Amino acid sequence: MAVRIVFRGLILFAFPREGRPNANKLVAYLLNDNDLTGGLEVAKNPPKKEHGKHEHHHSGEIQIVDDGLGKYDPKPVMLDRGMDVDIVIPGDKGVTTARSFNDFVPNLEDVVAGATGALKGIHRADPPLPKSRLIQNQITVDRGVVHVKNVINWDEEGYPLRGREAPNGQRPGAPVLVNFMGSTVKGHVASEVIVEIADANEVELVTKQEKLHGKRKGSDRPNHRVPPDTVEVLVTNFEFRRDKPVAWGLDYQWLFEAAGYDAVDLAGPQFDEWIAFASNYDAAALDSERRQLLTGDNFTRGRPFPYIRSADALSSLTPLTDQYNPPVCLFGTTLRPFP
Repeated sequence: MAVRIVFRGLILFAFPREGRPNANKLVAYLLNDNDLTGGLEVAKNPPKKEHGKHEHHHSGEIQIVDDGLGKYDPKPVMLDRGMDVDIVIPGDKGVTTARSFNDFVPNLEDVVAGATGALKGIHRADPPLPKSRLIQNQITVDRGVVHVKNVINWDEEGYPLRGREAPNGQRPGAPVLVNFMGSTVKGHVASEVIVEIADANEVELVTKQEKLHGKRKGSDRPNHRVPPDTVEVLVTNFEFRRDKPVAWGLDYQWLFEAAGYDAVDLAGPQFDEWIAFASNYDAAALDSERRQLLTGDNFTRGRPFPYIRSADALSSLTPLTDQYNPPVCLFGTTLRPFP
């Protein structure tokens, strides 16, 4: 029996202290800049019937695998803007973090503590902060252990970061080193976070969004997604998909803005080095995103953001795998097609 709450996408996590609202819970803020009008790509190809949307528009969604739907892949439900969801699991309350969460989910304060150059002057508003306009949904979870399942990979052979050919020859997707602009902080960064509760098979979603409100139970029927008696809630906050991935995340600045950090001029040697690299990788995407997500006369003003400089890994990693789904279903090939 188990309950899993899976998070993917642009999300700011918080763990409020005693005496504050949602104390001892995980609070997940799903972020989006609804006021963004778009850059060059949107100006040339404005979305049809999507007023106010842009290629960095993030949509919060929840998908549930449970006993009541009778489907292996139920459709996700898009969250209305401003719609919050409390996820309640029976049993002793309280959320704790595993080592993988502490190691691979960047702490904003640590990034700022490693500031270099102009970022050393970044200012944060004194708490308590009003709820940011960037927070379009708030999800809370009241119990479980939070861990990281996967870290960010890069397909260096499909999308080489240095020129048209991968410098290391044949190379499948592998964990990569992520840097933070304006900071000495670097490392492997989570791409999927999971809250797991091993001794429960029921979860209740408390929300004003009717399609999601109510209790869900795990099923004892065979399922391709989850083990028996497991209910899984998948929370995502993704932007629009692109033809080619970019090796940076300028919208990550919204996490710092939502947390109350002011913008600063990021210009300097690290920024110049990144510009040279990013221009070589995808100059059109770089130009569009700078116009959208940075400000100032030369589009150098902003907040820290992550970027991949090369496909090199920081260190060897103990595989971050799901103990309930060991990788035993493997690929194969044959030179003799079956008749």
